Amino acid sequence: MSLRIFLQAPWHWIGSTACALIVFTWLMTLLGAAYAFFREDYHGEPRTLRGFARFLLPRGMIRDRQIRLDITFIIAKKLTRCAWGWAFVGNFTVAYVVHRGLSLIASAGTLLPHAPGPGEQALFFAGAIAAQDFMNFLGHWLMHKVPALWAFHKVHHSATLLTPMTEHRVHPVQEILDYLSISLGGGIVIGLYSWLTARPLIDAAILGVQAYFLVGCLTFYQLRHSHIHLRYPRWLELVLMSPAQHQIHHSREQRHLDRNFGVMFACWDQLFGTIAYTGPLPVTKFGLVEDQAAYESVWRFFAMPFVELGRALFTAPRKAAARYYLHRG
Repeated sequence: MSLRIFLQAPWHWIGSTACALIVFTWLMTLLGAAYAFFREDYHGEPRTLRGFARFLLPRGMIRDRQIRLDITFIIAKKLTRCAWGWAFVGNFTVAYVVHRGLSLIASAGTLLPHAPGPGEQALFFAGAIAAQDFMNFLGHWLMHKVPALWAFHKVHHSATLLTPMTEHRVHPVQEILDYLSISLGGGIVIGLYSWLTARPLIDAAILGVQAYFLVGCLTFYQLRHSHIHLRYPRWLELVLMSPAQHQIHHSREQRHLDRNFGVMFACWDQLFGTIAYTGPLPVTKFGLVEDQAAYESVWRFFAMPFVELGRALFTAPRKAAARYYLHRG
């Protein structure tokens, strides 16, 4: 199978099911919002259809400047995608490379000649989901800890109002790195599974994408960036990252900084000691602790990370020279 055919086939399948995936995503989003509406009391809205509508779309939200910034930024990225979209590396590409590399060692299906049973398929699903989620966590953690990466990630954290569109307030450089980190996790597992079982690589890749997408929907992924305080019981937040826990990650309160890097699973934050649990009241203060004023236009979203890196590169030699002469003196 040629690389071109391999890359085209999944997109044909995805296009044929896109409408169904969109409908399922938003049905799960409404279900999660309804659960939070009836479970929580902080919003003060009556348990009626009108009250639910006000809960979903509070007065004044649609006119907030942050929404206009997000919409304009999304459009700007679409228009400029041709300049940087070539750098994306997806699951399919990594899986293809892994499969081809392993096939040079031994033919596909040599180590597992029989058809995969339910247990082996379940292990594949779990492995693909866990690998993608851990690499997502690790990449996110590095975005906060490495100054050069944080310069780009600050664009996402500059949002002072969380809506589903905030998910797309991501600098193109970060998007490229995000795709790479996730694809390394899922693609390696997908390629290995296809090689072990001799299952067509396209089928394995589609199954891996389906599994990750399904778990994301079942954990109400779309509500992570929203004003809706959907929290889980404490015992469940030990395992799964609730949307409200991710809202804590966006908080600019000192006690919430560098917490809850995980996307789906909370176990990674447990291991790294960065877990934070939700309370009955939602987080209300979002944005950057410093430099917030520098991220108030779409132009600055694109340019400020490069400006910040340029300043760092310019001042670093001067600071090093000053320390050197101070030490000699």
